[in-house]
Amino acid sequence: MIDQFVERLHNLRVKQRISHLLQLFLLMTFSSFLFAACHHSALQKQPTQVKLPDCRVVEHKLGETCVPRQPQRVIALGVSWTLDPVLALGLKPVATSDFRFGNGQYLPGLSDAEVAGIETVGAEHQPSLERILRLKPDVVIALDLDPRLYESISTIAPTVVREFEKIKFSFKDNFRSIAQLLNREEAAEKVLDRYEEKVKSLRERLESQSQKPEVSVIYHVGGQFQAPASEAICFQVLNDLNVRIKSVFLNQTEYLPISIEVISEYDADILFIVDFDSKPSSYFLQNPLIASLKSSKNQQAYAVGADTWFPFGPLGVDKLLDDLEEYLVNEKGE
Repeated sequence: MIDQFVERLHNLRVKQRISHLLQLFLLMTFSSFLFAACHHSALQKQPTQVKLPDCRVVEHKLGETCVPRQPQRVIALGVSWTLDPVLALGLKPVATSDFRFGNGQYLPGLSDAEVAGIETVGAEHQPSLERILRLKPDVVIALDLDPRLYESISTIAPTVVREFEKIKFSFKDNFRSIAQLLNREEAAEKVLDRYEEKVKSLRERLESQSQKPEVSVIYHVGGQFQAPASEAICFQVLNDLNVRIKSVFLNQTEYLPISIEVISEYDADILFIVDFDSKPSSYFLQNPLIASLKSSKNQQAYAVGADTWFPFGPLGVDKLLDDLEEYLVNEKGE
């Protein structure tokens, strides 16, 4: 680059200024390098995290955080796996992240009444630091947060970053880990005991029926079909109920797109189409490939709402159990 610079100056016959301009060029280059080095060094420095006099050290994905022993002002980022469990523990967060789906805020498994009064602080991976600061939280619970954002939020309040890969396989384990974080393990076990009691009651009613139908669940999102992975919470609940799940799902580790041409492979005695697009059952039955399914012919192919069938915590799961009771025990399931 310097040689080209000199050559251009030579062609313009201003050799007398070469020395001066080269010095200036080198000075600017050195200054830029020095600025970049200092800036990089600053980024490497860990910010001073909030320190509290009475707290518990919690290890998490991005380090260690000292969390208050009885936090009251919680910000629950990662709506899917955080907000429902915190609410189920009897603690209403002061804020959550904004998750948009379709035309509005999407909070699967939660009613408007349950989330009333909870503010939003922006998108999960781009929350407003100003809003978080204004709300003065005791603790911020996040899911797979960017390390740079974690550093910024940690200067405002104790921040715990949870790892989705470690909690996705069990909504119960996820719930217990949040309860441990908030020092509410006893409350969590009472919630799970109520779940087990409700499951036991429904399971006994299902087992008393002469028919033991095989069940299949597929998703309909944005006009496309998808097969859920085996760890989907709806399958966790069906397993607890000892309901037979179509074997094609048992070893499926990913959420996979389904071509309508192969939808018969996912047919069963009862087919639930978890619809994110708010379509009625009649919409799906207009398709001849769906209308020809065994479940459709027996009038046991149902379009069900994603707000109920896509839960992530005890409150949503409780609503799912009510829905399953309606379809599997009442006249529809006999």
